[in-house]
Amino acid sequence: MSTLGVCMITKDEADCITRCLESVRPFVDEIVVIDTGSRDRTPQIAKSFHAKVHKYKWRDDFAAARNESLRYATTDWILIIDSDEVMAANDMKKIKRLIDKKVYTDKLIGFTLEQRNYTNDSSIADWKASDNYKECEGIEGFFISPIVRLFKRDQKISFRFKVHEDIGRSIMENGGQIEHPAIPIHHYGFCKSESITKNKTDKYLQLGLEQIKKTPTHPKPYFELGKIYNNKG
Repeated sequence: MSTLGVCMITKDEADCITRCLESVRPFVDEIVVIDTGSRDRTPQIAKSFHAKVHKYKWRDDFAAARNESLRYATTDWILIIDSDEVMAANDMKKIKRLIDKKVYTDKLIGFTLEQRNYTNDSSIADWKASDNYKECEGIEGFFISPIVRLFKRDQKISFRFKVHEDIGRSIMENGGQIEHPAIPIHHYGFCKSESITKNKTDKYLQLGLEQIKKTPTHPKPYFELGKIYNNKG
């Protein structure tokens, strides 16, 4: 059977990391946590789930932190998840069945998951009403961001971009392929307080503008920045 590991980056996530790790721990062989300077109990909580926790100095670059987590990973497959996200148990079982398919044995491949960004703000573009997933309970709806979060570990591939980091392009440039199994990952970052959400958005805007200066001809940073401005109204 193929092995599956989780890689994540954290900072001061003690209020939500337990729920995240509870959702994945029964299904994975390894958890790698890159902590970028927590002042709360985030590292201790992660270690209680037998995670391998490594300290890392934050450099205003999400891709660099993601790539640091990949350096410590040892499993055949990697699932990227954040502390304010959870996976449904049935979907983790689907992932386990998916990565064990013989057709993927000798292929470099990544899978796009459907990141459900939960929010009660129905004015956001492409907002949908909540369905029968229990992870939706108490929240009116969500909007989806397709994102490559599951992939076969390979030293040739790496994340790119300071914010809204991406590994899909690297997979394809190294002869791999991307498939879309329609498996959701449940994200609650937009359910936090207005001040926390605003600070996060402002930080993403800053890093997005810096990325455009760094790669002015690449369309992705402009696209991601446009989505932020659109949601800000």
